[in-house]
Amino acid sequence: IIGAEDHFGDMDFKVCGTRKGVTGFQLDLKIHGLPFSIAKEAMKQVTEARHKILDVMEAAQGTPRSGLREHAPQIEIIQIDPEKIGALIGPGGKNIRRITEVTGASLDIDEDNSGKIRVYASNSEAMERAKQEIDVATGEIEVGKTYRGIVRGVKDFGVFVECLPGKEGLVHVSEMADFRGNHPEDICKLGDELVVKCIATDERGRVKLSRRAAMEEQQAKMEDDSPAEEPADSTSEQPSDEQPSEEPAQAEEAAPEEAAADSSPEESAEEAAEEQPAEEAAEEAAPEEAAEDSSPEESADEQPSEEQPEQSEDSAPDQDEDGPESLEKEEQS
Repeated sequence: IIGAEDHFGDMDFKVCGTRKGVTGFQLDLKIHGLPFSIAKEAMKQVTEARHKILDVMEAAQGTPRSGLREHAPQIEIIQIDPEKIGALIGPGGKNIRRITEVTGASLDIDEDNSGKIRVYASNSEAMERAKQEIDVATGEIEVGKTYRGIVRGVKDFGVFVECLPGKEGLVHVSEMADFRGNHPEDICKLGDELVVKCIATDERGRVKLSRRAAMEEQQAKMEDDSPAEEPADSTSEQPSDEQPSEEPAQAEEAAPEEAAADSSPEESAEEAAEEQPAEEAAEEAAPEEAAEDSSPEESADEQPSEEQPEQSEDSAPDQDEDGPESLEKEEQS
């Protein structure tokens, strides 16, 4: 590329690979022969340099991306039924030009009538839109799928709905709603948009659609999504639900205490009434016992007291008789 490498240099040696080994190399020589020692030293230097480059790459992005970035140009090959190529092109190329204008992608149909279509898009959004348009133009109404179509015909027995370009199906009056209508025009009119579900196809390829089945499917999806949100609300309201449960428990615990407090005066009065007769009986029994205990001693004390008056009475005359003599003796003394 420059003189120092291509003109003045003797060798141009390039090596690529991974951490496990070499995947390719390229060597240009301007001399006659290459000593093995130089080749060995070059491989050693290349290995060290490659590992350093891999370290920098892994620091920026450790693993490859699962897909292309949304703004990266994309190319895809789509296989369709060769008989549907005419429907994709449309009269005079009208349909394929419309897809190109709407999506911004380019479509290339193989001329070998193999049904391969190459789609070139500038980004992922344009690619996805182009694939959807191709499916709509070349697809068939499938049983079990839901479509958003346009009412193309109204009859007494039902309506014809165009689900895909040029693909229609019949919605019988009994399948238009969950109730019996007198006439299909009571529910929809020509040109209205309906969401229908393909429920069957007969042997002749006629498609049977149902608006009622599509409504039930949508309702079921809404019911499936609603329980996922309810637990979050229930958990947020859980503290308020627990408080009432605690209040009755506290009320139940307080009720026995209040009942005990209310009944305590009556019970205390009854207990006092019961204790008073017992105390009175105990007080009455105490003197009796004391009397019984003290009766022998008192009787012993009382007997002498009763005898003393007799002795005093008997001794009284003696004292009277001896009185003058004793007085005289006292006077003499």
